[in-house]
Amino acid sequence: MADPEVACGDEEKVASFETVTLTWRLSIPQMTVMVKTGEDRRIIEAAPIVRKFVGQPLDNLVQWMDRKAELDIVLLHPDGR
Repeated sequence: MADPEVACGDEEKVASFETVTLTWRLSIPQMTVMVKTGEDRRIIEAAPIVRKFVGQPLDNLVQWMDRKAELDIVLLHPDGR
């Protein structure tokens, strides 16, 4: 049986339930930011100061911040803790 939401043309809503997001905290002495990535580690949400990295791989942001100072990166609990 077809999913009723998909049958009605609401594929985007169904896809959002299947998407896994990961929350990361990246910190250097000058700043600490949180970003969210998809399973593919592409940034989907970011603090304003690093918003230019949305859509890019997390590694790009990591390299940029690491050039400024020693970087501390932590994968937070899925609910943001």
